[in-house]
Amino acid sequence: MAKKPSKPPGPIKKQPLSPLRPSSPFKPGTWTIAVTVAVLVAVGSGVLFGMLFGDGLSMIVQRLLGLFCAVAATVAFVLLSRHGDSAEDALHRVRRGQHADFGKRIRKAQAARTTVKLPVLGETSMRAIGSVAVFLVVAVWWFSPLAPVEVTERSVADMSVLLGNQIAAVVLITPDSHTVGLQPPILPTEAGELARQISDKADSYQRGRKALALGQFGAARDLLAAAKKNGDAKPDEILLARAHNEMYAGRFAEAVGLYGELVVQRPDDPMLICQEAAALMQNRQFEKAAARVTDAERTCREKLSEKDPAMAYCRHLRATMAIGQGKDYAAARLTCSDALVLFRNATKEQKIRDPFEAASLNNQAALYMLQGKYPGAQILYGQAGEIWAESLGRSHPYVAVNRCNRAMQAVLMGQFDDARKQIEVATAVGSKNLPEGHPLRDVLAGAELLCDLPRGRTPEQLADAQKRAESLLGASEKALGRDHPNVTAIRRTLAEISIRQARYVKAESFLRRVQTFTADYWGPTHPYVASVHCELAGLYVLQGRSGVPAAYDQAKTECGIVLDMLEPVFGETPHPLTVAARYYQTLVQIDSGRAWQVRSELEKVLEIRRNMLGDEKGKHPDVARTLAALASTYASPSTYAEGAKQYNDAIKMAKELLGVNYPEIGRIEHPDTARMFFDLARVYRPGGSKQRDNVRKYLLEAQTIQEKSLVAWHPDLAVTLEARAELLADDDPDEAAKLRQRARAIRDKYEEEDQ
Repeated sequence: MAKKPSKPPGPIKKQPLSPLRPSSPFKPGTWTIAVTVAVLVAVGSGVLFGMLFGDGLSMIVQRLLGLFCAVAATVAFVLLSRHGDSAEDALHRVRRGQHADFGKRIRKAQAARTTVKLPVLGETSMRAIGSVAVFLVVAVWWFSPLAPVEVTERSVADMSVLLGNQIAAVVLITPDSHTVGLQPPILPTEAGELARQISDKADSYQRGRKALALGQFGAARDLLAAAKKNGDAKPDEILLARAHNEMYAGRFAEAVGLYGELVVQRPDDPMLICQEAAALMQNRQFEKAAARVTDAERTCREKLSEKDPAMAYCRHLRATMAIGQGKDYAAARLTCSDALVLFRNATKEQKIRDPFEAASLNNQAALYMLQGKYPGAQILYGQAGEIWAESLGRSHPYVAVNRCNRAMQAVLMGQFDDARKQIEVATAVGSKNLPEGHPLRDVLAGAELLCDLPRGRTPEQLADAQKRAESLLGASEKALGRDHPNVTAIRRTLAEISIRQARYVKAESFLRRVQTFTADYWGPTHPYVASVHCELAGLYVLQGRSGVPAAYDQAKTECGIVLDMLEPVFGETPHPLTVAARYYQTLVQIDSGRAWQVRSELEKVLEIRRNMLGDEKGKHPDVARTLAALASTYASPSTYAEGAKQYNDAIKMAKELLGVNYPEIGRIEHPDTARMFFDLARVYRPGGSKQRDNVRKYLLEAQTIQEKSLVAWHPDLAVTLEARAELLADDDPDEAAKLRQRARAIRDKYEEEDQ
């Protein structure tokens, strides 16, 4: 039976889609998972960072980590809070071919499910609100005190430690080649950087500390007084800040009183006691300072340990006092070394070299200078300078102090070109980084004068140096008082200028003032006092040569004082000052006509000076002077050839070391070179007519140098003119008469000037 043909299928009828109804915007499962994961990401990141950076980070790095953690938690929330298709959405996707507008309708339906209206903000996504909430919660957590990684920005309290340590690490400065003084503490640069973090809206105590660290001492004094009245901080904290302020302001007597009150409140703080000792030293109360250092050492042993850094500061202060007071230099050297070893062992884990190390090396170098161990001092000063430059920066004022010390050491070594380079760096650093009126600027200016004086100078240059020194003296007396080691150094400079100007009475007045102050400051038997007596001996020799015979007896007395002071201290070990005293003793004998009696003594002095002061070739200005004095002992007909040879060697050395080429005025030789030419002419004088030309030549050479380098009234020029007149008496009586007349005018002017 045939099948009936199947009925062709009719057209498929499109079933209308049911409307997409907004479902609830909250999906408990999805949202719970998203929030939970976001919290886990935030907490996990915080724990991880806390483990990695448990010691804390700077504020900027800590904030960046917090932002990273907040972003990570937000991203996790966004990824996990995406809405999947509902069952209804899935059905419609099966039928998506039936309606071309399906995509548009499904998007509208999903938006309807996740959009809410909020006041002000209008329509917004719940997902966006959740993301913002997660970000804010995590960010606030990191920016709050509950953050997993702490901020380790240095607190204001650290400033007190920094300021106090700088005070206790007392630094010695050599404002001239013989005097050692205590450098007033200089504000650490780091303290100023910390102070700038203090808000101007902070309380009086914090603003007072800020003003102190920025060098505004008057403002700091007023603010700290207000802090005390308002009770802005603990009384001992305010008292410490006030003590620091007075120390850095240079008001040491006030600082001593404040430290005294503070130590009563905190008797078990050895570093505080060390600061009090430093204040006492700056206030010239050395015996009390020594007692306080003993108390600090005892406190360290009882409360801390021998290896604590505070003990290093104790030893440093004790060594500094021993150096300053001239007591047992050998023990002082051991104490210096002990302090340095203690400090290095206590801070060996630090990666940055501490300025304390530089202060210790600097003071030990000053000790070597006083002992006459100039090469050792040169090495130690170099090491101290490197540490200061590395730890504080090459523009820090302590770098200027170091350069000044090195310049004065170079002067003692006769290395005048190096001295000039060192002091130029020192003055450049000081003028750039020290405020106007700071006493260290005057010290550097005085040292700059001293670097130039040892060599040839014109009368005009000497007059200019005198004006500058007198101006410095006035400024220093105003800033530091009439009696201060730095003021004393400027008086010694004026004394040296006066000697070069043949104003011997004025020079003696300066030196006696220096002697009185130094004996009062350091003690009457102090080696620094010996250096002044030695300088007086040289002055009296010059006065004797200018026509004051009694001055020779005074010179012998001064030499005896020097030897009595220093020989018990140094024993048989030669010291530059004892050698100088013996040298002046021989000059008195030579000028008294007993040159042959001191030849062996001068040979000893010459050998010591070559070994002690000379360079690799044994050259030094004092070696040249001693060689010339030795040559004068050969001024006889039978030995003048040997004397002439030694004089020529001395003149060659003196011209090399003491002469200066000035671009504007040509070469200027030192007056000592002229003296050597004059004495060389005297050596040739016994040779009679055969040596007459040599005598004439060397006298004329001496006169030429003297007219360029000596003031017009200098008696040495008169002596040379008189010697030439005597030589020309027979050959040219008219010229001889003119020379004598000029010599008399010079002597009359000299008597007028030397008042």
